Amino acid sequence: MGIRWGLAVAGMLVCAVSSPLPAGLAGTACGDNHVDGDEQCDGTDLGGVTCTDLTGGFVPPGRGTLTCKDDCTFDARDCLRVFVESLLPAKRPPTNRCQLEWGTVGTSTESGSALQRSCRDGDPTCDQDGGSDLTCRIRIELCLNVLDDRIGGCSAARIARLEVLRPKPGSPVAAEMVSGILMAAKNAAPDQVEVGKNGVSFRPPVTEFSCGTGTVSLPARGVPGHARPGKVRFKVRTSDDSGRVHSVAPLVLVCRP
Repeated sequence: MGIRWGLAVAGMLVCAVSSPLPAGLAGTACGDNHVDGDEQCDGTDLGGVTCTDLTGGFVPPGRGTLTCKDDCTFDARDCLRVFVESLLPAKRPPTNRCQLEWGTVGTSTESGSALQRSCRDGDPTCDQDGGSDLTCRIRIELCLNVLDDRIGGCSAARIARLEVLRPKPGSPVAAEMVSGILMAAKNAAPDQVEVGKNGVSFRPPVTEFSCGTGTVSLPARGVPGHARPGKVRFKVRTSDDSGRVHSVAPLVLVCRP
């Protein structure tokens, strides 16, 4: 799944900030407060859709306000605002930090650090397999050139390369994690990506706000009845054509049995 800038809902791309859908798509009954035909929404009737639905779970339930425009298409600007606020920026320098940001679905802050996120095995909020199998399957997101008002002076770059610095694919478990990260990077720009062993190249470089999702499986440590939390440190770097403009984004995930 990719976002550029759009929000995915049931496989449909909803442009949240730019132009409305083509004329005629909204249907002839637009304005009667009842969704019918090809309408996305109608007045106060949003068809049960929320910001959480539109962002594939990356906006937590109860956050953000989705409304309907006069042409019966979604106005998801507030969803976008909350979505960006939920992302985790890269490290310094400040002028580059918005060029690479992490997102996760349903995790909670661990040890008071926003960059350390926790999931409990079997919790369907964050564990995508929903089973108590001593493995947390966590949806992650990598966003490039984020429209992040929290970071003053940060500007978009020509992102030509994304590399996974950690973990190193020295074991099947680590290799699967790297594959999940690379899938997220690929989904951010599927039409212009070349996937390598530990990174991807973008041809042409990514210059707009773009996000992609993937899934990583993080095992707890030990055996049933005697398991301990599993922890993994991720570190990803993006760079421009020259390699001189770059950002490094760390993330620590914890799987609690």
